Amino acid sequence: MSFVLNPTAKQYPLFEKDILEASCISEVTKAVAVAGAFGGVSSAAFGWWIAAPKDYVYRDMLKKSAIFAGFGGLYYGTYCNVAQTRGKNDFWNAAISGAVTGTALGLRSGTIKAIAAHTVFLGVLSGFGYGMVEQSESKYGLTMGEKMAHRSEGYFVGEKRDPFAARIKELEAKEAA
Repeated sequence: MSFVLNPTAKQYPLFEKDILEASCISEVTKAVAVAGAFGGVSSAAFGWWIAAPKDYVYRDMLKKSAIFAGFGGLYYGTYCNVAQTRGKNDFWNAAISGAVTGTALGLRSGTIKAIAAHTVFLGVLSGFGYGMVEQSESKYGLTMGEKMAHRSEGYFVGEKRDPFAARIKELEAKEAA
């Protein structure tokens, strides 16, 4: 368990840091696996919470993990392809992939109003979320892992101050005089 609690340990990120150099196929595969696992676990937790029968929970886990995996893969696949096509990694990639995923999500409901609402909402939410993370990283110059490592160093990190240094200098000056 120490690898979870030790932020200074060597960390291997799940996703590539530079999306422009990454293989979209491997990144989408990882996104599908993570989103599918999240969908299954969250569905199982909800089934446990409402005390649903096991067979219902298992069916719901499969259904939700497939839905989450599909939309997660669609989002990250669009994100990766748009970033590599444009040659830039900025908030527009997130906004476009959010809009595409929102359109697919809205298609499940079947009405034009729902499709438009999902497209706009997910596009704006994704772009805004990405922009906030980027602003946070550029403002403080640290990534999330670096922030956690910095926090583990302690709040009052710096040079150790000698509280008696000024008094010792005064006494030495008196003796010299």
